[in-house]
Amino acid sequence: MSAFGLPAFVLPNIPPGKVVQIVSSTTSTGIASSTSAYVTTGLTATITPTSANNKVLVFAVVAGCSKDSGITYIGLRLVRNPISLLNMDQSAGNTGTTTANEIGACAINYADTPKRVDAIVYQVDFRNAAATGSVSVQNNSATSSIILMEVTP
Repeated sequence: MSAFGLPAFVLPNIPPGKVVQIVSSTTSTGIASSTSAYVTTGLTATITPTSANNKVLVFAVVAGCSKDSGITYIGLRLVRNPISLLNMDQSAGNTGTTTANEIGACAINYADTPKRVDAIVYQVDFRNAAATGSVSVQNNSATSSIILMEVTP
């Protein structure tokens, strides 16, 4: 029983895992795009896992996201050299009009199991999903960040 008189939640036989290393990186260079092809946000980080059995937790925040014009929205994706791990094209910033929209920050969290012990580069790309008008990231020198954490299973 918990302190509140409720049944305690117990995770059966799941070890807590340990953080082996942490790598982080930032960028604040503004980039705009009018194409539907993915382009880099400039946000990248490299980690070399100590064991092929470990996971890499990826936490990325792309700041200063905006839809500057056009009926479009920003799409983000997480890439592990050169495999796309996660696409996030959920209409971020879409107003249904050509009105500008300051979105703020968009986040990506991902648990990767790369099964390798060589240097791994993770990067965040973005695109102008409808290829009309313009979208941008790191507007007004907003700082985007990525954190990679290697954890034991």
